Amino acid sequence: MIQLRRLHQRPPAAPGAPGKQYKLQDGTPVQISALAPGGDVLVNGSPAKAGSYTLQDGTQFTVDENSKITAVTPASKATPGSKQPTAPASKASPK
Repeated sequence: MIQLRRLHQRPPAAPGAPGKQYKLQDGTPVQISALAPGGDVLVNGSPAKAGSYTLQDGTQFTVDENSKITAVTPASKATPGSKQPTAPASKASPK
C-alpha cells in the first residue's frame, strides 16, 4: 500500500522552493526562491524547463536544466508601448 502511495505522489519540489509568487507575461504562475542567479524556479508547481522567461513586469531571466536561474535582466524603466509623462521643456532665460 505504501508503494502505491509513492507512485501517486508528485516529485519533490526543487530545493529552495517555494518562494515568491510571480506571473509570466502569459499569466502562468511561477514561484522563484530568489530572483537572482542560483534561485530555484517552479512553473505551475513543477521544476522549470531550461530556457528564457519574462515576467509580467518585463524582468527577464534564464533557467538552466536544473531549474536554477543563471541570469536576470531587470525590466527597463520604459517598457515598449507605455507612455511616460514628460516635463515640458523649460526655456533658458537670457543672461
